[in-house]
Amino acid sequence: MLDSIAFMLDEDVVAFSVESEKMDNSQHDAFFRALVDYLLPDRPASHWLIYLELWPLAARDKQYEQLLLSSTQTWTAIIRQGLSGQAFGHLSEAGKDEVARNLHALIDGYSSALILNYSADKRTHFFLEIMAALQKLCR
Repeated sequence: MLDSIAFMLDEDVVAFSVESEKMDNSQHDAFFRALVDYLLPDRPASHWLIYLELWPLAARDKQYEQLLLSSTQTWTAIIRQGLSGQAFGHLSEAGKDEVARNLHALIDGYSSALILNYSADKRTHFFLEIMAALQKLCR
């Protein structure tokens, strides 16, 4: 099961990376909109339930813990990469790292709430809240 979950998590990163490579790197807003859109569940699906189940597995098993930590670090690094342009030049390197961790935590929390109780309206509301929070974090 560990290998299957690792494959699923890796495929998520690959799929988003392929999509983000098609984007104009100067369009940071488009990058973050695509990122949040990709990471928020867009419908109830077993894929998302498996992700939610990973947390209790990680609490009990070191291999799952390492898998979850690695996934978190990967997505945080992707977010951090999106903060690298001139639009975010006013942020220190440590500030960009903090924004990346905060944004990842926000997306993860909102995603978990949607996994448990999905609705399209709630997803739209959460998407807008995350985008507004990103603006506040980057001040």
